[in-house]
Amino acid sequence: MALKLIFCIKPIRQSSNQKNNTTYLSVSKIFSSFLVALVLAGTTHAQKLSLTITNKTGYHLDSLLFDQYYLGALPNDSSLIYTECQKLIMQSELPLHLPVAHIGGKPRRIALAPCSTKSVMVKSGNYAFDILIYETSDRYRLYWKKSE
Repeated sequence: MALKLIFCIKPIRQSSNQKNNTTYLSVSKIFSSFLVALVLAGTTHAQKLSLTITNKTGYHLDSLLFDQYYLGALPNDSSLIYTECQKLIMQSELPLHLPVAHIGGKPRRIALAPCSTKSVMVKSGNYAFDILIYETSDRYRLYWKKSE
């Protein structure tokens, strides 16, 4: 979102004996207005939520996502820091929505619906999670663990 500053200078009524019809706007007023707008823009768009996510599954995760957030590929034993979250629904100190990804050569994943009992929405903070895998003979499910 771009911030647009528009300065309107309105002519000041001058007496008939004044010959100059120039309006002056003080530099300090312009600078003060610009500084206030800059500070307000910086505080309203600052990233408040940061997630550090580490792949501990033993597999390369392709097209990783959770909730509505697409994270892309995440190789085994690597991490990413995601700062595009505006909000995160947590349950028992973990994200409510499970991570989902394609794993080459693995059969389909186990589908689970999230249950929001005792969940809270967070909009700020730094969180670190590991992605782990639960495997059966014909399916798998990714899940979160708080990083240690």
